Amino acid sequence: MHAYELSLLAQKDLDNIWFYTYENWSRNQANKYFEIIQSEIREICLHPESQRKLKLSTKSINLRRVESHLIIFKIKNKKVFIIRILHKNMDLENHL
Repeated sequence: MHAYELSLLAQKDLDNIWFYTYENWSRNQANKYFEIIQSEIREICLHPESQRKLKLSTKSINLRRVESHLIIFKIKNKKVFIIRILHKNMDLENHL
């Protein structure tokens, strides 16, 4: 299993996802969705090479979809580096 690190933006994304879910649904739902995302990050750490790859105009990134969000990451120094956690409808290139 690889270790992982969250970028500051990814941590902010997680916080924003939690608060949005809390405000629109409930604390219970926010905690549940947060745990789903954390579980997917653990799965990425188990098999980082098997995730979907995407070539953008300036970067090559790895993606994993989790419900309505995309976990965007790269492998850096044998660690999974989580770059962002963005809603699936967001323009990825403008947010990376």
